[in-house]
Amino acid sequence: MAVGHRARCLRDPLVSRVATRTREPRKSCPESCLLDLITKVNIVSRNIDTEADTEEELMVKRGESTALLPNRRHVSHNEKAISIFKAVTIPGVAEFAFCLFFAKLVSYTFLYWLPNYIKSEAKVSSEVAAYTSTIFDAGGIVGGILAGYISDKYHMRGVTCVLFLVLAAPMMFLYNQFGSSVPFSANCILLAVCGLAVNGPYALITTAVSADLGTHKTVRDNAKALGMVTAIIDGTGSIGAALGPLLTGLITSSSNWGNVFYMLIAADVMAAVLLVRVVVREIKEKLAGTEDDITIIVPKLRGEKNLDEI
Repeated sequence: MAVGHRARCLRDPLVSRVATRTREPRKSCPESCLLDLITKVNIVSRNIDTEADTEEELMVKRGESTALLPNRRHVSHNEKAISIFKAVTIPGVAEFAFCLFFAKLVSYTFLYWLPNYIKSEAKVSSEVAAYTSTIFDAGGIVGGILAGYISDKYHMRGVTCVLFLVLAAPMMFLYNQFGSSVPFSANCILLAVCGLAVNGPYALITTAVSADLGTHKTVRDNAKALGMVTAIIDGTGSIGAALGPLLTGLITSSSNWGNVFYMLIAADVMAAVLLVRVVVREIKEKLAGTEDDITIIVPKLRGEKNLDEI
């Protein structure tokens, strides 16, 4: 066995070259040392590549996947993007697009007009009003993280959005009624909860929901569908983001801030109503024990735990 292994090694041109060089008188020049080092590195790298190939072959024989996403494929430059009409027909795209329209209307109204509202109603300086309004954004950060965690845990994007929207409507009403009359600490708590409830669905729809709908089974063979779906959803929401502050300016010029909050509450309720069909479908699938047709499967590699077990 040792003789056979030695013979195979001598047939390797790199090994033979090293063996021949070792029999020659060693040169003291730096070029010779560098050449020996490069040759040895090449031999080691070849052995590593051979071991990796062998490991991959063994995994394939056992039926294990060698990649995290086995269904990935090369995108052809000649592949055409789906049309806007086909993208709209994907289940859930229209519902979430119009839901984001109203969600961003509410969110951007708070973004642009909240400091002015606090200054006007709480009778504070512009500096204090500006600092206080950032609490709404801080609550929005927590809301986005919480919405993503809940939707990933229970695999129900629509239900998660509706829960946050249902929470946002009464919180906006309470903030309008008592925000300027309660102590500053209570005002901050109300404002943070409003930011959590308002920005949670907005953050979830623009990220996870858009990515999920872009990989729907009806367009799974087209890798360019994700861009079109994301553009439709986010573009529709941007219209609401521009319309909300505009309507607020028109309303406040002719009436008080109470009507502005009624407009925001109505927009929030409309966003929740638009997702009723999505919520019903998700609940039926959950009760039936079936997974949604938008699923990213990560196969379990050898020695690794499943994502649900971590």
